[in-house]
Amino acid sequence: MQIVEVKDAVTRKAFHQVAYDIYKGDPNWVPPLEVMSDNAFDPAKNAFYKHGDGTRWILKNDDGKVIGVSGLYQREQGLHIQTAYRRMRLF
Repeated sequence: MQIVEVKDAVTRKAFHQVAYDIYKGDPNWVPPLEVMSDNAFDPAKNAFYKHGDGTRWILKNDDGKVIGVSGLYQREQGLHIQTAYRRMRLF
């Protein structure tokens, strides 16, 4: 397996695609606004970055298929994991 930090358009798209893959076929699922997630991890748009740092990752299996995502904020005093990305999403 490989953990890849989301740093470019390709990994950003893969990060967002995981939810679509997990919930495909669910008539009750409403896709999240990708811009909200992107803004949460953008230092220019999230005031949290004045006191800490954050990043997000995708997890790939040995075949290169994305099988999970995660995100984390780190404050100067300790860790704060954003609720929406509290645990690794695997499928």
